[in-house]
Amino acid sequence: MINQTLQSNEADRKDAVDKAKAIVAFNLKNSKGEEKSWYLDLKNKGEVGEGAAPAGGKADGEFEISMRDH
Repeated sequence: MINQTLQSNEADRKDAVDKAKAIVAFNLKNSKGEEKSWYLDLKNKGEVGEGAAPAGGKADGEFEISMRDH
């Protein structure tokens, strides 16, 4: 949904990149120990992608989130 929003309006995407100037990684781990990462690039392209950072890039900040069964 974030990527759709960024890609739907060029002016809004450019504004977000101009203001944020950061790549943020989200690392999620489920209760089985399986991990998956996504990044939000608001430094260069204004996009969301799978992985720790875009190719050739590095995250400026990371969030580690662990999920537990209730």
